[in-house]
Amino acid sequence: MSTVPSTQTNKILGVVMLVAQRCHRWRWIAWPFGMLSLGLFCYALMVPSSSGAYLSVSLVGLLWSMLFYILTALFVKIPVIEAEMGWLKRLRVRVLRGGLTLLAVLFIVLNLSILSLSHKLFTVANDEQRSEIEPPLLDDSK
Repeated sequence: MSTVPSTQTNKILGVVMLVAQRCHRWRWIAWPFGMLSLGLFCYALMVPSSSGAYLSVSLVGLLWSMLFYILTALFVKIPVIEAEMGWLKRLRVRVLRGGLTLLAVLFIVLNLSILSLSHKLFTVANDEQRSEIEPPLLDDSK
């Protein structure tokens, strides 16, 4: 694992790269988990009697596995600008690092939005499950 010197990177890119390097060894988990989530999602769409809880859980699982795979694929190795490079190669690396910084910011925003979506979907699924279990309260005051 190569790390970028602290003088060569901005904070966002450095943090995302550090997380990606730590999680890279678990990259193989994303494929089976994503395929299982995709299969459950397709099952929930095709079978009319399946509950909406399967749909929300499988959608959230698919989104999280895709994000984990993107993290471990894009941000593991970030190029370093070295003094002995030619000016054209340094420009290319700077443009690449700028693009990766933009992708890192978008990745963080996407993570936060999927975290919010996960919370809302699980809250809705929990409320649906609770309404199926608990009978409605009857008003006997009339």
